[in-house]
Order: sequence, then structure tokens, then C-alpha cells
Amino acid sequence: MNGRIDLTEAESVMDLIRAKTDRAMQVAVDQLDGDLRKLITNLRQEILEVLAQVEVNIDYPEYDTDEMTTKMLREKAELVLSRVDELLQTANQGQVLREGLATAIVGRPNVGKSSLLNHMLQEDKAIVTDVPGTTRDVLEEYVNVRGVPLKLVDTAGIRKTEDKVEKNRR
Repeated sequence: MNGRIDLTEAESVMDLIRAKTDRAMQVAVDQLDGDLRKLITNLRQEILEVLAQVEVNIDYPEYDTDEMTTKMLREKAELVLSRVDELLQTANQGQVLREGLATAIVGRPNVGKSSLLNHMLQEDKAIVTDVPGTTRDVLEEYVNVRGVPLKLVDTAGIRKTEDKVEKNRR
């Protein structure tokens, strides 16, 4: 109202700023255009209609002689519930598009974890040597996999060691 944006639009602005892939950006733009607001407004209106009909049936039970009214209310309520469920499922997809899927690269030392990270990033971000224990700090980077941001986490090799530095990080 008065030229201000609602909560869904404000969240979409943040999603647009933080978008890690083109697909995430497009979802944010659609949300900014009001797609989510329209969907929620329509669901709200349908729920209000069901509630109004229930209140009429409670206030004027003598007019609820027709079995069809109860059947219609049940069908309408089930339809609204299924649409809310669909909306909740898209919320999970939206969270994945916003935050990415965290994927840890784990294994023994010197099996190619850091090399795999570098290959997927198509740049040399992680140090790669033949010395076991080179990776000591966790390295996180995002890659775009078919429009979904994948947060790759390069980890140190899993091994027993007497190295003080490696022992202290666990």
C-alpha cells in the first residue's frame, strides 16, 4: 500500500541480491513481480470463503438441510489444503535455490578431494600436493549444477596422525 512493498517482495529483493545461479535469480524476479503474493492472496480468499460458509451453517443451521453443503465445504477445504501443501513443497525448493545444497567431499588423504573441488570450480582454489595433510582448513565454494547452487566443502583427509596441528582441529 502507498507504494511500499510487502514481505514477500522484500524477501525477493534479498533473494535477488544473494542469487547464486540464473535459476535462483529468475525465481526471485518472479517473486518480486508478485507471483507469490498473488498465490497467497488467492489462497487466503478461498479460506475466507470456506470460513464464511461454515459460519453461515453454524448461525443458520435450518438452512443446512442439503447434504451438498457439507460435501462442498469438505471438497473446498481439501483443495485449499492441497494447494498449501504444494506451496510448502516449493518453499523447500526455494530454500535449496537460496542456500544451495551443502556437499562435503570426504575421504582419506591424497585421494583427490581438493583436485575434484578445483576441477568442479574450473580454477585452482584448493592447494593440491602429494603431501598428506595439506588441506587443514575447510574450504567452501559454490558451483552451479543445472541451476542449483551446490556448496562444495573440501575437507581434510580422514586419518590417524601424530601431527599436533591436525590433532587440534578435531
